Amino acid sequence: MRELPDCIKPLLLNHSANLFFAIRVIDYEAGSVSLNLELRTEFAKASYTTSALGCALDCIARMAGHEVLGYCAASEFEVSFHDGSLAQQFVATATVESVDNRYASYSGRIYAVDKQHNRLVANASGTLTRMKNNIALIADHRVLHGAHVS
Repeated sequence: MRELPDCIKPLLLNHSANLFFAIRVIDYEAGSVSLNLELRTEFAKASYTTSALGCALDCIARMAGHEVLGYCAASEFEVSFHDGSLAQQFVATATVESVDNRYASYSGRIYAVDKQHNRLVANASGTLTRMKNNIALIADHRVLHGAHVS
């Protein structure tokens, strides 16, 4: 495991998954990430858990793809939810499967942590697309053609 690169920290800190979970990095390498997720008590209802897990899958996909693509987002993905039982602790993993110039395919899984074993509760696979960092574009006044900045 390497230390989390500085460029990944803002992605993790600013992702909306932080609303739902207390997040701790278990392992990070280029194209692969594992996180420990603890569901915040205010979201520990079945109706919120599915949304929270979907959000976490997006977060881990972006983290896994960042080193191979740079700033990226899921352009398409398919999610399957397997078990509706309520859990508070999860382990999430994502791996980049293949990469070309602007795209990467990935797979992600989230396991509920039980005393006996970890149980698969959600998985996703899809495509990540390299994006221009919107913050850098907005900060560059030359791209604001015709915009008035006061």
